[in-house]
Amino acid sequence: MNDDTVKRTIRVEKSVDAALVAQAALESKDPSEYITDLLSRHAIDLGVLAAADAKRVENEIEIKRRARDWAREICAKQFDPDVTLKVFQEFRAEPEFNAMYCAAIGGDPMTRGNHTQARINRSLGSIIKRAVNGEAETTPSGHRINATVSDEYIRSYTPLRPATENSMNKDGRK
Repeated sequence: MNDDTVKRTIRVEKSVDAALVAQAALESKDPSEYITDLLSRHAIDLGVLAAADAKRVENEIEIKRRARDWAREICAKQFDPDVTLKVFQEFRAEPEFNAMYCAAIGGDPMTRGNHTQARINRSLGSIIKRAVNGEAETTPSGHRINATVSDEYIRSYTPLRPATENSMNKDGRK
């Protein structure tokens, strides 16, 4: 299954960009994610998407929102390096969100080769990291640590640690 996204470059006034970046930060979103959700919701509201496409897009937006919330809940009392894995386990365990996740990826999460699932999973990993203000756990030589899992909706993930001040860029992204 191929991922049906399109990469598009746009130009906006600096003041518009600053406003969008600020709003994205308020919602703990990456600016690109925020703008994508805005445009997607607009297309849904216009009624220009086929019903099945609108539902799939709505499911993706909702699972991203829920992943953000679950990550914060998991790390509320104490930071958990395995928060990414635990969020995916929540999706699998919660019937309503499991159905949304399966609909958003367009197939069985245990089947390999689904490019839409790979894109969504990468996006969810980034969302989770941002939601808990985390950064990738690294080896002493600075290489990212990668944890491999089996019988899960993800094949691997990067354990996280709390972010440090010097890991943030000018947009507040890690």
